[in-house]
Amino acid sequence: MNKQLVVLTFAAFGAFMLNASAAGVADLHAAKGQDCAACHMEGKPSSSNVSEASCQKCHGEEPAGKALEIEGKKVANIHKTHFDTFECLQCHKGHSQSVIACAECHKGAQSIQVP
Repeated sequence: MNKQLVVLTFAAFGAFMLNASAAGVADLHAAKGQDCAACHMEGKPSSSNVSEASCQKCHGEEPAGKALEIEGKKVANIHKTHFDTFECLQCHKGHSQSVIACAECHKGAQSIQVP
């Protein structure tokens, strides 16, 4: 009985995480109590009023990132690697599944999970 409960719990959590990443960061922010105005700076929410500044007001100019390995090289914080090259919204999508922009050039980066 306990073994079945553990398996069901992990399955439910896995399904939740897949759906959360597919939904985009808006749902993740909403789950933490943030409303639309947290990202949509002024006026009616649209893609035109979300910017790098929207992200930086909470996450800072150099947000923490997980340590990763890309093409055999260890990367302590992926945000510091190309922070001047990529903007937050190139990887982190508000209302759709986020992507890994690194995969455009780096083979093997496709497996990186982006919230």
